[in-house]
Amino acid sequence: MKPVLRRWVPLVVATAFAAGTQATTGPAHADDVVFPFSGMTATTVVSGVVAEDRAVVGGADVLAIAYPAGDALDVPEGTVLRTLVVGAASTDSHGHFSVNVDPAALPAPYVDGRGRLHLEVAISNGDREVRWATTVVRASHPTPIGGEELCGPDVTNGCDPGDPVYVVRGADSERLVVVVGTAGGRPVTPIWSTASAEALGASVPRQLVVDLGARPTVTDPNDDPAAWVTAPQGEDLTREGARTPPPGPSEPIGAAAAAEARRVEATPRTPAFTSVASAIDGGAITRAHMREGTMAATGTAPGPCVTRIVKRYNGREETYMGVYAWSGALATVTQADGADHTLGVAAAGHGAWSSSGSLTLSVRAGDSHTVSRVSDAWAIGTVNYGVLADSCNGRRSLVPLSIGDPIKRFARAYHPRLKASCITLYANSSVWDKDQARNVRIGGGVSVAGFSASAQSGYDTRSKLSFRATRMTRLCGNRSTSVRLSSIVEAHKA
Repeated sequence: MKPVLRRWVPLVVATAFAAGTQATTGPAHADDVVFPFSGMTATTVVSGVVAEDRAVVGGADVLAIAYPAGDALDVPEGTVLRTLVVGAASTDSHGHFSVNVDPAALPAPYVDGRGRLHLEVAISNGDREVRWATTVVRASHPTPIGGEELCGPDVTNGCDPGDPVYVVRGADSERLVVVVGTAGGRPVTPIWSTASAEALGASVPRQLVVDLGARPTVTDPNDDPAAWVTAPQGEDLTREGARTPPPGPSEPIGAAAAAEARRVEATPRTPAFTSVASAIDGGAITRAHMREGTMAATGTAPGPCVTRIVKRYNGREETYMGVYAWSGALATVTQADGADHTLGVAAAGHGAWSSSGSLTLSVRAGDSHTVSRVSDAWAIGTVNYGVLADSCNGRRSLVPLSIGDPIKRFARAYHPRLKASCITLYANSSVWDKDQARNVRIGGGVSVAGFSASAQSGYDTRSKLSFRATRMTRLCGNRSTSVRLSSIVEAHKA
């Protein structure tokens, strides 16, 4: 009998995997090669748990395939993108995997100026696979991970194999979950992280919870769609004219939309796995390459297929930040060179688009934009998307290629009243900057090619809000820890 999930709820995400230690295995296939499992190491870029219809899967295959980065990604229609296999792993008997990438092994076109890497993670069991896009960034908050395990192969009392092995605290005490144990149980300090984790003051590699069953899903337990919000918009504030009543408040996207954002399309297993299997058989790729994260140095392409940009959608509007101020303390919105925007990715076989992760892009040098005297508005910029097509199976991906104008316009927003934490700004006091913590993620922040992609930017010194009080003001946030560490802030008359 297959083991069955029980529910574990960290913060806003409910995710767990099968009780017990037995794992199912998929049917054999021609390129059936068992990649190594090492546990999390300092060079891990992504780790996670794989199941099929709620039963953990041992021996599932995972590849990390790198897209070109920076200007090498933002290319014209018809261009072939030369992707590269940079990591591989198999799941152990508990369904756990970790993929390692040594940054020293990465060729220049696959990392941007800040050392970031765009990945498409392919997870396969038997003859099917799912894919999930992510950007991994270089860690800037040294965060030791390891020590006493909460759950894992040696700690099973009251635990399921998919429960958190470790919990890491960010700067605002928000918890980040690690679902795979470290290699040999030894503490490690990751050199890779995500933009979202960095905004919380911790460095944690991407964590994925994958189900390859009848209704395939992928969830990042540290960024669950249940926490995404809507962005109802009123009139364009950059145009003259009469003011209309304010739109409704921003709210969570709802259970149905969150479930849809986790759902992915399973497609036939691609030749990428065969290509790697052949390179292993021929000795071009060794187990040491996979364990040590140096696969990129072998120059292995993901099979005979090529990925081509067949269509561009330039200048699509992106809603990414709410600005809630009043006449006595108007806000300034800053989008400086290097400001990060995390944007949704979609994929499709021969049907409709479905979610497939996200990529993090930055405002380019020379495109900085700052706008002052903003109140009760959504900040809206533009982004350029592209449709990528696989030459073998026709699979398509809808991928952000570059940031356009980071502040194109503002649309009227509902002004919430917050009270979890508040401070007072006195008239003519120093400017107060909101340049810390993680902003909310907006579901449907970008509409492109019939798909509603999520969007998120801020907060740091490059993507921030600044309030200058000319009258006594109360500045409040949505978290009790502090206003500065809140994900939403608003200013109103004291």
